[in-house]
Amino acid sequence: MKGRVLTQERLRNILNYNQGTGIFMRLVDRRGGRWKAGARAGCHDKFHHCRVLRIDGRCYLEHRVVWLYVHGRWPTLEIDHINGDGTDNRLCNLREATHQQNMRNMKKHKDNTSGFKGVYFNKKTGKWVTQIAIASRQTYVGSFDTPESAHTEYCRVATANFGKFANFGV
Repeated sequence: MKGRVLTQERLRNILNYNQGTGIFMRLVDRRGGRWKAGARAGCHDKFHHCRVLRIDGRCYLEHRVVWLYVHGRWPTLEIDHINGDGTDNRLCNLREATHQQNMRNMKKHKDNTSGFKGVYFNKKTGKWVTQIAIASRQTYVGSFDTPESAHTEYCRVATANFGKFANFGV
């Protein structure tokens, strides 16, 4: 079966997808009984921070397989997880997005010290500074007395520039 193009029909013969939970369940035993029918398919991929499925000897990102299973076609763009959780593959949490839109929907970085996306403390000025990436360039938004006011301005600029892809990183 290697080299075979994965189709919606093939998927529906071997897996069942629950749109409410985002979980694929096996319909048939695979690998000599190692993977049983009725068991959850796939596993977590720490590198991609999402789930992957192995089907007919090939690995697939689970969120892309959801798109094929539901829509009958592979996505033409990236798949964005609206809530930022790469393991949450409920259909209501997935949408097609360009790479740039997908990046705009990222959560705040783990090393963030202000508690707010796009906000940092400038020791020289004693102010909280807001920056945002627009058109692949860091854009200075302003300096503020509190991190909350800086975050409020970040949210306003993000919404104005990114619309439904704005993520406030909370």
